[in-house]
Amino acid sequence: MLKELEERAAGGRAELQNLLRALLLQLPPAEWAAAVRAPVFHKALVDAAEKGDADALRALVSAGAGVDHADDEGCTALFAATHNGRADAIRALLDSGATVDCVNNEGRTPLFMAARNNYPDIVETLVRKAGAKVNHADNEGYTALFLAAEYGYSTVVRVLAEAGADVDHAVKDGRTPLGVARTNRQDAAAKALVQAGATEDVRKVHGVVKRRY
Repeated sequence: MLKELEERAAGGRAELQNLLRALLLQLPPAEWAAAVRAPVFHKALVDAAEKGDADALRALVSAGAGVDHADDEGCTALFAATHNGRADAIRALLDSGATVDCVNNEGRTPLFMAARNNYPDIVETLVRKAGAKVNHADNEGYTALFLAAEYGYSTVVRVLAEAGADVDHAVKDGRTPLGVARTNRQDAAAKALVQAGATEDVRKVHGVVKRRY
């Protein structure tokens, strides 16, 4: 049965959730743990996360699907739900024990996805309700706040700053959130940073204060 599912899933994921539900109904509960380790179950979990199908997520996790199983890029179902702005799926995954600060191969967490895609409500959920680390830096030293500033997402900037994000955090080349907002002419984001206490006239390079941009 699993082989048949794998073959039918190879051409797409549209049927996966119904197929998997049907499979579980045909198997005795004692065999579910072994069945859900098949790759097709992870595909179904990601598919449900992308579509925001919270009920399917709960069913798959309850059956034993690994809520923190990561793909080759290090991304879990929580990344998929966050990237697509699926608030219900995010809550379902978090309630099912998903790791909020899971890190992908770039060193980024789901919070980066929410900030980069301008989802302030999801940023709020990840930070306030799930305790996501607001000052986590990726492999290049970027933070979620830096990304929000770079793309001009002023509401996300405010949410992160209010949650304790370091508004003067510098990436490896010394740029700060305010500096990049000014460079990209993101005035609203720059204003939000200044209101949050960002330093106007300096940047940091390897911890050393330098002159303004």
